[in-house]
Amino acid sequence: MSVLAKKHFISLVILGLIFVLSPHAYSGHGATNVLRQNLGQLTEAADIILVGKVIEMTDGLAENNLPYTEITFEVSQTIKSGGYQFVTSPNWERRNTTALPGRQTFTYRQFGLLKPRDMGDGKTLAVTLDGFPKYTIDEEVMVFLYKPATQTGFRTTVGLAQGKFSIKKGKMRNIINNRHLFANMEIERENLQASERQMMTQRSGPVDADMMITLVSRAVKEGLFNRFKVAPE
Repeated sequence: MSVLAKKHFISLVILGLIFVLSPHAYSGHGATNVLRQNLGQLTEAADIILVGKVIEMTDGLAENNLPYTEITFEVSQTIKSGGYQFVTSPNWERRNTTALPGRQTFTYRQFGLLKPRDMGDGKTLAVTLDGFPKYTIDEEVMVFLYKPATQTGFRTTVGLAQGKFSIKKGKMRNIINNRHLFANMEIERENLQASERQMMTQRSGPVDADMMITLVSRAVKEGLFNRFKVAPE
């Protein structure tokens, strides 16, 4: 094995240990095997929650040849701004509030590449692992992001791809079609509007985007989701 190939192998082993020992961990491969997260868990575990449009994506190799994809959003709403101090954050993670009047952007990195990369010596570095969120340019999304990983500075969405919701024609859904999104959540009925109570009876399927965004915003400000149980498998 070449020196470069050894470095790739060691880096991937280290990354695997990072995910196994972190709250990002999931069982098996594929989105269907990710530990299920309900809306209360997504909201409480998230460091940052934002709504916006994907405007740029690039990829490359970070320190120790760790593959990354860098995603930039044009942010329309920040629901949870994060306790992480940007003065000590990695230099690639950026919040820009002065690019254009009324325009805000946010950039983060997650593990993986946009497309396979030939590393020479017959080695090819693969794309993002199954279960990680995938984005497209101009896609409207709502994302729930963990704090940056200590060893890499990379982020991922809570529950992996479960924490990324695509918004189309006024509706939003995640990779598992919102299954168990409202399961095992205990919220005082008087704190919810009739339309919100109706939405939370859904077992799966798209939900009204504006209603969902408003509900999560209220949950963060008013602590609506302080009482919840783990979503069922």
